[in-house]
Amino acid sequence: MEKNATPEAKKEEKFPMYLKSLNVARNAIMTKNPATYFEDVKDVYLPILDKEQGSKFTELSIFKQFTTYWEEDYNKDMANLNVLPPTQVIRVSDVVPQIVSFVEKIIESGSAYATTDGDVYFDVRSFQASGHQYAKLKPTNAGDTEKLLAEGEGSLTVGAGKRSKADFALWKSSKPGEPRWPSPWGEVNTMNH
Repeated sequence: MEKNATPEAKKEEKFPMYLKSLNVARNAIMTKNPATYFEDVKDVYLPILDKEQGSKFTELSIFKQFTTYWEEDYNKDMANLNVLPPTQVIRVSDVVPQIVSFVEKIIESGSAYATTDGDVYFDVRSFQASGHQYAKLKPTNAGDTEKLLAEGEGSLTVGAGKRSKADFALWKSSKPGEPRWPSPWGEVNTMNH
């Protein structure tokens, strides 16, 4: 798929995948085999269920089970590739108080700011004004902000009170149905990080 493909072209490329999912679900509905029914209809049914009911889920254990499942799946893949397991695993959700404290220190230093919608952004201009050099990956990129923004996330994030398109999110406030933890800026979703 071409990087700048139109939404119509992207849909057209995915059409065979969607058609296959529909046919599998149709066959499951027609045969009513209880042993494989859920697995066969999930690709069609889960997006609908998520849209209708997803915002009602707030129990953290549900999100923990979901991430644990995919973490174990990833670890099995890595083991099959003879990649050694990590010696230590740190999950963002396990260290939220430490992260909140760290973000508070960045705000206190003047290099970040909170917005009215509960987001916290790194203030690139303030960081540079305090005598630091900020550049993506290497100092020789300094001064090439527009090109780097086009390649990075800074230009993609939009929020109430974001001061510059060069600023990037340190914390994003939770949307309905996303996991959340308390912070000085409101309920914060750490799963985006």
